[in-house]
Amino acid sequence: MRSPRNGGPRVELIKFLESIITGIVSRVVAEELKAWSPTIVTKFTAIAVGRLPVEQRERFAEEWESHLNAIPGDLSKIVFAFDLIRAARRFPSNPKTDTVQS
Repeated sequence: MRSPRNGGPRVELIKFLESIITGIVSRVVAEELKAWSPTIVTKFTAIAVGRLPVEQRERFAEEWESHLNAIPGDLSKIVFAFDLIRAARRFPSNPKTDTVQS
């Protein structure tokens, strides 16, 4: 017999299968993100360093790497590295200027 509340056994089976598939897919996505995390962080940091004035690149590359090593968790490192790109835009494009734009 069909239950008026939940749509019957077929709907329950579909919901059950959806929950299993969702769990599997989310696990795979999480594992992929974890595996790709170092590459993503390295690329984001390289982009940020490339936007800095040439004479400041080495210094900030070392400093940012140190900050990244102190951050726990892969997702936090990705977010921080992405934010470095935004931060690098605040540096002056004129290499003779030593002040940071706000």
